[in-house]
Amino acid sequence: MTGTPPYHLLLIDDDELFLKTYTAAAKRDARIALETAPSAAAALGKLRGGLAPQLILLDIEMPAMNGFQLLEKMRAEKLAESALVVILSNKGNADYRARAREFSVSQYILKASMTPSEVFDEAVYALEQAAQPHNTLLQ
Repeated sequence: MTGTPPYHLLLIDDDELFLKTYTAAAKRDARIALETAPSAAAALGKLRGGLAPQLILLDIEMPAMNGFQLLEKMRAEKLAESALVVILSNKGNADYRARAREFSVSQYILKASMTPSEVFDEAVYALEQAAQPHNTLLQ
């Protein structure tokens, strides 16, 4: 991952208005280069085609293939292996959060709890933290 903006993000969500809202917000944020996919299948196509986002914002509840199924396929096909994954969902129950932990997602954000700008702030922070060398104490 590079530490220089813009950061390349892939937003996967089946809600067209949601995608438009985030796209508009990303155009106002010089730190973000946003690619969108309206379905898990569309995202797979982009990833298989060579798209290599640094961070994926992923909805869980989508028709045909949900976010967890997409993550399973991505892992199996070794797609976007270095990308951080942030769940961005309306579902915040314990089962969903536990399932997200199985995939080592970086963060689980409820859509209604943050504005697009706040989500981008969190994404940039996560990417910057991931780029930092790990501090260790010598003993």
